[in-house]
Amino acid sequence: MSQSRRGGIPARFLLPFIGVIVLIVAYTAYWLYAQGQIRQSALAWIDLQRQSGYEIEHAPVRVGGYPFRFEVRIAEATVSTPEAVEGWTLQTGRAVAVAMPYDFNHWIVEIHDPMTVNFDAGGEYRLASAATRFSIRSGLGGTQRLAVEIDDLGVEALSGPPAAIERVGHLRLISELTGADTLDTQLAAGEITIGDVALDDALLEELGTEIALVRLELSVTHWSDLAREARTDMWREAGGQVEITESGIDWGSVAFQAEGALTVDPSGYPDGRVSLFVLDPEALADVLVASGTVRGENENALRLLAQSAPRGERGTAVPLTLRRGGVYLGPVRIGELERVGG
Repeated sequence: MSQSRRGGIPARFLLPFIGVIVLIVAYTAYWLYAQGQIRQSALAWIDLQRQSGYEIEHAPVRVGGYPFRFEVRIAEATVSTPEAVEGWTLQTGRAVAVAMPYDFNHWIVEIHDPMTVNFDAGGEYRLASAATRFSIRSGLGGTQRLAVEIDDLGVEALSGPPAAIERVGHLRLISELTGADTLDTQLAAGEITIGDVALDDALLEELGTEIALVRLELSVTHWSDLAREARTDMWREAGGQVEITESGIDWGSVAFQAEGALTVDPSGYPDGRVSLFVLDPEALADVLVASGTVRGENENALRLLAQSAPRGERGTAVPLTLRRGGVYLGPVRIGELERVGG
């Protein structure tokens, strides 16, 4: 006589499915909890800026992206600087910030619509790009690393003076805090079109309005002393300086690299020395003379400097000195400086 077997699925086959269901339910509960926390944190940050004097208006903050990520969406935002500051008002369309569920210290922000900036001093400008992305990594001390990518940025003057920069083909920026209290920054931008009001007409006539490439690598030492209260005098007393390396520009007939170090003097003017490695110093001298930047007896001194400066693999080394509110190319004063602090 055969034994009858019980019907149904053995428990050993059910357990994996039950485990998966439990994990899905637990993850969903975690995601919903984190969603609420993220929304509260975003609104708390906005309220903190309002307490600092900024006027901020926006559509409801929405958090989505389930199940693979978190997406914070904000639209129709308007931000104005405090009344005590002569500043600006910024209006944006849609912006999306994305983070993975396992790393809330790293956010990718994308701007999807054009922005409008209205300056209190006069001028309203529309900024539109093919792509604008920010990568923000934070730590216990705040933001530790910022990266920016912008492609095909156009600037249109809606009112007021023409835009100083009308177009930037591409821009890449990385700024990162190191353990030595130093802010390292690398910037590369190309296909730049500058407006007629940016520089003297004679200089623009010599160089043109198209800049092929700008590269900038610099390190700001004693960053915390500068960032704490934006006091350049405290930063200077702490020994802070800006160290420039691997920087340069390719603009019209002029191309050079630069390296050096700058700080701020007791009067609040930039102070220091930068070595320019110029590929064609005679072309640079011709531009400065033809544009009227250098006149009179300084013309002969500049041409003598261009002919006699030592030449190397990187080009002709020409000293650029900033002191007492002036810019000197060798012994020739070629420009004036504005105070940056005190």
